[in-house]
Amino acid sequence: MSSSIRNCTVLIADIAGSVALRVEIGEVEANRRIRELLQRIATVARGNGATFLKSYGDDIVATFEGSDSGAASAAASAIAAQRCAEQAHLQLYAGMCAGPVEFIETLGRPDVYGQAMNLAARLHKLTEDAPGRIFLPAELVRMLPPHLQHEASAYGARKIKGYGPMEVWTLAWRDHSATVTFVPPKNMAAGLSGSRAAMLALWHRGVRIDLDPADGAFVIGRSVDCSLQVMDPEPRISSRHVTIQLESGLWMAHDVSRNGCWVRDERTGEEFPLLPGAKARLPARGSICLGRSFSEDPGGSFVVFFEASLRR
Repeated sequence: MSSSIRNCTVLIADIAGSVALRVEIGEVEANRRIRELLQRIATVARGNGATFLKSYGDDIVATFEGSDSGAASAAASAIAAQRCAEQAHLQLYAGMCAGPVEFIETLGRPDVYGQAMNLAARLHKLTEDAPGRIFLPAELVRMLPPHLQHEASAYGARKIKGYGPMEVWTLAWRDHSATVTFVPPKNMAAGLSGSRAAMLALWHRGVRIDLDPADGAFVIGRSVDCSLQVMDPEPRISSRHVTIQLESGLWMAHDVSRNGCWVRDERTGEEFPLLPGAKARLPARGSICLGRSFSEDPGGSFVVFFEASLRR
């Protein structure tokens, strides 16, 4: 058995309402959705430099080494995790804390211990009355870079088990730079009523849009004239970026932008670029990242999820 002690920031995230979700939609489907979300969070954390990752049932633990740099990476991962959960129509409990962490390897299996781990666990449990928040102690707020300190606000004094009264802060995570407007197509109610035509549901930042083959081409881009308007401050999303339409029984995406996009098959995890001017068949369930790769948008600010089904 070997061990070492390092200064880290610990992030613990836990999926809220997982028991109720399993009762509502069944064990298999609930486990699939939970597993996919945890995998996305793990990918984000690795991209932000996590040195340790472990999943405990519906929880995930990540550690980020370094003082200020570790705090910033953990905060960025927590924010991205909450955005991923929102896109998956789930909620997270999340807590963060910084301090010495003991890394132990027993029988080839790594694990972590220490007060930072314990307090992060206490804080993430504090969110049981307030899912969708990121809780952290005041000391950790002072370690964050200015742009993240600006997103922190005092939540108030709370009695933390084993620690007594403590000033707790919360970190805002909703991205106000990317706004969404849905404009229903003019012929939304026309045609194909009563048939079992293929339907496509889209999700973006908590908004669900149901597409019908009768609607014609569905346009996503920055323009107010698009069916789905997604603002991009850079901007890498074109005024008209991609169109989605049913063609010969298949949902097709046609990139009409300057920067292209990436498509991911959520069932297999495979990703492929859709270059400017290219057209591709959409998988049954997946996502499109506009104007950049998925790795460039770990928080999913510019990702549109989709899932095909048959009309009953």
